[in-house]
Amino acid sequence: PHKWDLRDYPFDQQRLRFIFDAQQDTSVVHLIAATHMHSNIAKGSTLFLKDGLVVTGIETESQYKEGDVEEFVEGRRREVNQRFIINILVDRKGSFLYFKLFFGGFLSFLISYLAFYIDSSFFETRITLSIGGIFGAVGNKYVVENTMPAIQVLTKADIINNLVIVFIILNIFIVIGQQTKSLPLGPFERNKFAGRFIMIAFVILNLFIAYF
Repeated sequence: PHKWDLRDYPFDQQRLRFIFDAQQDTSVVHLIAATHMHSNIAKGSTLFLKDGLVVTGIETESQYKEGDVEEFVEGRRREVNQRFIINILVDRKGSFLYFKLFFGGFLSFLISYLAFYIDSSFFETRITLSIGGIFGAVGNKYVVENTMPAIQVLTKADIINNLVIVFIILNIFIVIGQQTKSLPLGPFERNKFAGRFIMIAFVILNLFIAYF
């Protein structure tokens, strides 16, 4: 059984841990990784993994814990036992999964974004496009949540889905603000400026979430 840490899903890298506990003091037993033997789990192997996951490497680490006071050659001291851990690094093919999960959401954003290419005098058409994008984004969020395992932590997938919805709502706010004289938006009154700003901010924030 392996506890998957999906906080960075779909860009997460997992560590399959194999733990060996030495039963004697480190003065008697010391575990190290063999330098003259190579693992038979080749880099890029998918033999024992689900589709979309690949082995990227193997790391080792050691931990130590103290036990009872015992008599040793150098005198009485606490027994120190080593815990030797082998981590098989498993990476997810994130770029493909990224577009698979969020294509519907991005398409909904683009539908909403088209409002900036329509003259402000066609308010009904612009607001219809924007509101249609909301329904598409919420539907895509539901699909993604049903695709992922049931977990109780905030994942990158959740953040990206919420970001899409926030930007569509921002588009709606700008469209309404451009139509309402009592809500001055400054440079955002111009479709060209608003469209460029929204698109650049959307792309930058998505890349930031994906890679940091």
